[in-house]
Parts: sequence; C-alpha cells; structure tokens
Amino acid sequence: MRMLLRETEAAEEILAGLGHDREVWHPVAYFYGVQEISNRLTERADLPKRIGEMLTPALKTFGITHPNRFL
Repeated sequence: MRMLLRETEAAEEILAGLGHDREVWHPVAYFYGVQEISNRLTERADLPKRIGEMLTPALKTFGITHPNRFL
C-alpha cells in the first residue's frame, strides 16, 4: 500500500506531501472494514458493490482523484 501511495503521488493522482508511513494504515483499515462488514452481512456476496459504495468516498479523503487504481 505504501508503494501505491508513492506511485500515485508521483503521478499527481493524490495530494503531495502525505506522510506515507503515518497514513498507510487508513486505506488498509478501510479495505478490512469493507470486507468484514460484507462478510458478516452477506458472506461477501455484496463485496464488489460495497467496495464501490464505501471505499471510493473514503479514498477521496486522501485526495485520490482516481480511486479505481486501488480497487
């Protein structure tokens, strides 16, 4: 994830100056949370839908302009 954040910053797809080591746990927690909620509610049957609904807005909080790069 750290590598992806650095690549997207170099490609100017996220805001420059993020503290990658400090911030990297956020997207990891988002991914885990979406998978866990989907698993508990529908045994992951709705995982693709939940990823789009929940992660896209969350990733935009990092200034990510192309969230599909992470999905």
